[in-house]
Amino acid sequence: MSEIQGCQELLDENSREPKVILQSRVLLSKNERPYSPDQIKQEISNFGHGYNRTVMEIIHGSRNELTREVFLKNVAVLMSNFLMTRSGPFRGIRYNRREAKVVGEDKIGPCWKAAGKNMTELKEFISSRPDSSYQRILIDMKIGDQRKVADDLWEIFKLLLPPCMGKSTLGLVAASKMLFSVFPEVALPVDNTQWRAVFKTVDYGDIIMHMAEEIAWWEKKTGRQLNSCVPDCLEAMTLPAIYNVMAMKARSR
Repeated sequence: MSEIQGCQELLDENSREPKVILQSRVLLSKNERPYSPDQIKQEISNFGHGYNRTVMEIIHGSRNELTREVFLKNVAVLMSNFLMTRSGPFRGIRYNRREAKVVGEDKIGPCWKAAGKNMTELKEFISSRPDSSYQRILIDMKIGDQRKVADDLWEIFKLLLPPCMGKSTLGLVAASKMLFSVFPEVALPVDNTQWRAVFKTVDYGDIIMHMAEEIAWWEKKTGRQLNSCVPDCLEAMTLPAIYNVMAMKARSR
């Protein structure tokens, strides 16, 4: 079964099932024990300088007001570095640093037109949450606020799908990575294998809630904060960015 067929089946299933219970344990090892902080730190170090550099650039570029210009730049930077521009609807987009210009803006612009208002409103809501650091806001906010963020991300995700679709893609991966490019504090980039083999759903809101619940579970079990499991040079890395490293590892189980 192809990835696109598998994802289409999940889309069809989700249209019938209003709620999907996720069974994946990204922070749990094969021996049913939570990964140790040292194991997670090593996975982050092993994941590669390119990923860490790109993620830190996205994190630093997303902390302030969300505008169309910020969206275009962050998407261009992340998509090109995450190898999403070799083919498909975003082929050839990149950020020209010398000219401070997005190449292929016309391919990203429709995504902002479709969901820019919703994204701006969500960023304003997240920024207004008190008593939480940027890195940890996903699990530090109240459960009701957490649910609202997950629901809003799911609605924005669905708005992004049509302009992200191509002849051989449903747009799931691109939509999730666009969200991560402007909401690295709460959103998760999800690749093809993760939809079906790791999370077993395409309900993006459920995935966000599962991520938050699993991080809280891991921290309770270990007595450590997940964001403490990063090399010193990456101390500003957000919880979803850390979780994504382990989700990539979970694909091979």
